[in-house]
Amino acid sequence: MKHQSIAEQDRIHTLDIIRGIAILGIAMANMMHFKTLADLDMMTMIEGRGLPEATLDALSSLFITFFVEGKFYPMFSLLFGLGFYIFYSRTLEKDLNANRLFSRRLTFLIIIGLLHQFLFWHGDILFTYGVTGFLLLLFISRQPKTILLWATLMLAISSFFYAILTAGMGLLFGLGKEAMSSKYQS
Repeated sequence: MKHQSIAEQDRIHTLDIIRGIAILGIAMANMMHFKTLADLDMMTMIEGRGLPEATLDALSSLFITFFVEGKFYPMFSLLFGLGFYIFYSRTLEKDLNANRLFSRRLTFLIIIGLLHQFLFWHGDILFTYGVTGFLLLLFISRQPKTILLWATLMLAISSFFYAILTAGMGLLFGLGKEAMSSKYQS
């Protein structure tokens, strides 16, 4: 049996709508980064000056961080995982090699992500989805208890490293600020 596109009547239109809303939100989040990059000139980068931070800029940045990045990225990630499950289940129903087909899709996603990342936009997420998508294959046939254990373990480990990274950056920032203030006092 040859693999073919899903028929229109078998599509889950609600998921397509939610995916479209998530992509729109991600585009909104990226617009802020595009604008910031366009505002940077060479002297700003050389002298290390930041962009002006007015109250409206700070509020819009907070809004985008909380309501856009904090909502649409996780929504899109959830849809990626759900899409994986639907694809995998439907492929198995057709007696096809789901691991091979999904691996082929992920490899294509990695290639597209790399091209996009190096040619267009450094903030590309396709490569990351492609690489981490291979982890899904490790958990597809596991018991819920095993998945919960691994999810808890991965969350704890990533939280630990994030805390160390945040503390280290805070320490470096403090040392840099102290060095700058002593430089100007001399």
